[in-house]
Amino acid sequence: MNKEYKNLVEKILKSGNDKYDASRSVNTKSLSYYMLEYKMDKFPLLTTKKMSIDNIASELIWFINGDTDIRSLWDKKNYIWDKDYWNFVKKRFPNMLKLYNINNIKEIKEKKDTIHDTFGSEFFSLGKIYGYQWRKGKDALASRIYNMIQNPMDRGHVMIAWNEDDSSDMALRPCHIGFKVVTNEDKSGNIYFDLIWYQRSVDVGLGLPYNIASYALLGKIIEKITNYKFNNLVGFLTDVHIYEPHIEKMKEFIKRDTEKYPLPTLEIKNIGNFETKEELISLLNKLSVDIFNLKDYESYPFLKMDMLALN
Repeated sequence: MNKEYKNLVEKILKSGNDKYDASRSVNTKSLSYYMLEYKMDKFPLLTTKKMSIDNIASELIWFINGDTDIRSLWDKKNYIWDKDYWNFVKKRFPNMLKLYNINNIKEIKEKKDTIHDTFGSEFFSLGKIYGYQWRKGKDALASRIYNMIQNPMDRGHVMIAWNEDDSSDMALRPCHIGFKVVTNEDKSGNIYFDLIWYQRSVDVGLGLPYNIASYALLGKIIEKITNYKFNNLVGFLTDVHIYEPHIEKMKEFIKRDTEKYPLPTLEIKNIGNFETKEELISLLNKLSVDIFNLKDYESYPFLKMDMLALN
């Protein structure tokens, strides 16, 4: 994956279209589409720059648990949603911010217990984002995984996070809007699967390495639950861009040797047994970051770039 990701960065820098992002008031270099493909021999956590597996894992588990409360991420020292949350709060609760004389997210964190006592947990929600779309209502994620076990060759192992009716109640519309698990059977009768995700908007400098590792983690969890082999990870990417403030850092990045540090391996500990769909739902609700064990991860240093949130 080091090489595949570097190839994408080089292509954007060399032949990307100049495109203005009005939602963030910034120029970009952009491709309309791109496809990434990786055989899951090792775990695709980039080693050409240091990556935080803790942030990636805690965000994914947050989604899988059906959680949208930002305090759950804060408890894990994960702050990657802070800018989007702050923008969301300013739109939803302007009077409350004025009442408590709150001018930034740091002050929310300092007063979070008092705020909760007055306004409840709704104040800390990011709205109907991934966790809500994956788990609420008919519990699409549990339904799809359970159907994989009951009807492994079904073509309907599809998850969609994009919901136009809910988009106004989201801190950020989904960037990775859905995925499909495609199952096959080898000559010995063993079932294996490929996980293919679709992304409508791709921040290559910061977001994409997280997305790659996150869907790889999700596939590993599905592999553990179903006992089917996770074969390939594929990303169909659209509006694939590097923000102008990230370009110099990405030019520095492509000078790094993709083979200096091998990709790591990742194991998932026993996550429990189930027989019924209700037991699977309970299992998903209780998943935690403790199930992941990353081994042999060495990398180049962090490549610091600022996240560009919506205006």
